[in-house]
Amino acid sequence: MSSHSPFSNCEELETCEVIDNLQCFLTGEAVAGVSALSDDDAPVNVRLPSNLYRKPKSKIERCSITYIAGYFIKKIKNLIKYCEVCKVNYLYSDCVKDTEFIEARQYRQSNLIKPGSFVTYVTSQSLTLLFQVLPYAISETNLAAKLKNMLTDQINFNPLICSDHKNIKTINRLVKGKDSKFKRYLALTNDRNNIDPFKLHAHEKYLSKQKIKKRK
Repeated sequence: MSSHSPFSNCEELETCEVIDNLQCFLTGEAVAGVSALSDDDAPVNVRLPSNLYRKPKSKIERCSITYIAGYFIKKIKNLIKYCEVCKVNYLYSDCVKDTEFIEARQYRQSNLIKPGSFVTYVTSQSLTLLFQVLPYAISETNLAAKLKNMLTDQINFNPLICSDHKNIKTINRLVKGKDSKFKRYLALTNDRNNIDPFKLHAHEKYLSKQKIKKRK
C-alpha cells in the first residue's frame, strides 16, 4: 500500500465501542442505535453536596450576568417593542448597576440593551442553579428538557409573562403565514388601530419574508 494512500495510516477496527460511545453522547441514546424512552418530564436525578453554598458574586460575575440578560432581551426585542406591558416587564429597572460591560461595548449601531431588574435577577438565579447542577447531572438523558423543567419549577418567571401574549402558538402561525382567518380579517378591515400590534407585527414579518423569497 502506498504511503500516500488514504488508508495507509489506518488500522482495521476490531471494535466500534469508541464510536458507539460518541454516538450515545451526541444522541442521548442509552445504547447506540436504540432510542431511549422519552422522559422529558422526569426530574434531574442528582444529589448535590450538603456543603454546597451560594457565595456572593464578584463585580465581574455580576457585570457578566447583566450583559447576558441584556443579550437575551436583544434576541426578542422585535417581539416586545410594540407591547408596553412587555417593555415594562423586561426593561424596567429600579436601579442601574453592574452595566459596566455593556457600557464598555457601546458604540454606534451596537444595539446593546440594559436589562430590567427582574430579568437580571432570574438570569442570575438560572445560571447559578445550572452551574451547580450540571457537574452532577452530565450523565442524565434528555438533559436539556430536564434542566428546563427544573428551572421553571424552582424559579418564578410569571412576572415576565404578558397576559396579552401568552398564546405563542398563535404568533408562530402568524409569522409562518398559516393563520388564514387573520389574513381574511385584515383584508376586510381598514381600521388597524384596534388590532393587537403584536399580532400585526408578526404578520408583517411574514410578509417581509415573502418579499425576500420572491427576490431570490
